[in-house]
Amino acid sequence: MLLAALWPFAILFPSPFLFGIGDWPAALWERADGSMQDALLAWLPAAWRVSEWPERVDGWLSDSAWEAVLGGLMLFAALAIASLAMRAGAPRVRLLIAFVTATLALKAAATFMQSSTGLLVVWATPGARLGIELGFAAALVALRVPATWRALLAAAALLAGVALVNLLPVNPFFDFTLSGWRQGRYVHFNSIARWLAWIWPYAALIWLGQRVEHAWLPAALRR
Repeated sequence: MLLAALWPFAILFPSPFLFGIGDWPAALWERADGSMQDALLAWLPAAWRVSEWPERVDGWLSDSAWEAVLGGLMLFAALAIASLAMRAGAPRVRLLIAFVTATLALKAAATFMQSSTGLLVVWATPGARLGIELGFAAALVALRVPATWRALLAAAALLAGVALVNLLPVNPFFDFTLSGWRQGRYVHFNSIARWLAWIWPYAALIWLGQRVEHAWLPAALRR
């Protein structure tokens, strides 16, 4: 329940992709010295061509399509986690609708208060809107899946989403969006939101892994 309650706040800080949180590995890589980057890449087999991965992956789909894919994956994972915290007899569909509505309203309010553009939904690009639709539809379908399998699907979606967040190149227009974000106005709030955005996906993966392990492993092996 705590993870689900924190997710709306984790997505408040601007990111290159809607719901694209968990990018601290990419942030650390960008801040690393060039010689350190070269040294780390030298440890990997040259045949892998790791340095070319971002451009190669980015070329598979358009920017809008990647927004839809990444947004759908991350939203599905968050909604699946929220549904796992609900009682069996709870009105889960209505609760998920309320959860998404409240999350988007909170993000719109935060954007309005802190963005110098004064726009409520500057993040609601066509790709992001499609991602919301896909992620929500997938979450509704997943309600019919047993809880353990739903947790496993959520973990897989979250892993794929985090990998894409850290692999895909940042849109050049994102720097313009970030420059209009009045971070100093609510400095403590922004710091907390930024840390939540970095930590939440990995905390969620640990929780999902423990849930799946508890369901599948015999009690004797868990001791």
